[in-house]
Amino acid sequence: MSPMYNPAHPGEVLQEWLEGISVTEAARKLGVTRAALSRILHGHA
Repeated sequence: MSPMYNPAHPGEVLQEWLEGISVTEAARKLGVTRAALSRILHGHA
């Protein structure tokens, strides 16, 4: 049996993309609430 692949959580990928931008600014540019983006970035969504 081959080993299971454990992909990165989308929040991890977004954190790398948004490096240097505040959560508030990124949420505004993406058109989502700061709370929603924060939950995604911290792996709670």
